[in-house]
Amino acid sequence: MPTTPLMMGGFNPLNVVDPGFVSRSGQGVTLLEDDTVNQWADISGNGRHVGDSGFRPGYTVDPVTGRPVIEFTGDHQALNWTPAWSAPTATLVTVFKLTDASDWRCLLEVGSRIYVAAGAIFFWTTGAQAPGIVTNQTAVVVFQWTPTSSRISVDGGAWVEGAALDAPGNFISIGYSDFSWYGYQMEYAAYPRILSDDERNYLVRGYAQEWQVTLV
Repeated sequence: MPTTPLMMGGFNPLNVVDPGFVSRSGQGVTLLEDDTVNQWADISGNGRHVGDSGFRPGYTVDPVTGRPVIEFTGDHQALNWTPAWSAPTATLVTVFKLTDASDWRCLLEVGSRIYVAAGAIFFWTTGAQAPGIVTNQTAVVVFQWTPTSSRISVDGGAWVEGAALDAPGNFISIGYSDFSWYGYQMEYAAYPRILSDDERNYLVRGYAQEWQVTLV
């Protein structure tokens, strides 16, 4: 568990022990000749990279922070974990920005699809639905699940509880090939366990500081 304050040594999600995978802004991104993303590497050392699904996202710069981001512009774009990783109990922290909320948008497939619609983010079928997603505003979101429950927290806010996922935490894709996602993907960090409050707060505050997110 990290014990060093952010002002002493800087923020690094690898300071939280036992990561399943970590994908960071501007690190390990492989582009094709048309500047679409072929792979986003896992820097944890576990080799759980996400890659080409046949409908590749682009690569651009976040206008707020000037940092590189992966840009999804619909058209069924996705990045797949190959093979999928199963984590029946897990904590997943992600940083993203939704740029078009005119319809349901599928952020992730992790054994239950995670959608954004009408300002809320939710696991499909579990009942866990958290408000606070604003179009063109970066969010830091934490997902946790066990074999019997799921929950979501947006920008350090209260947990919203739900039922179990449809499948046992299978990490399949960022975006989803049957649906469209419009927005920027900045960061992912997943751990095959429920993090302590201190660990979770370290990640949320560190990402918020880097991406200029105001926490609740």
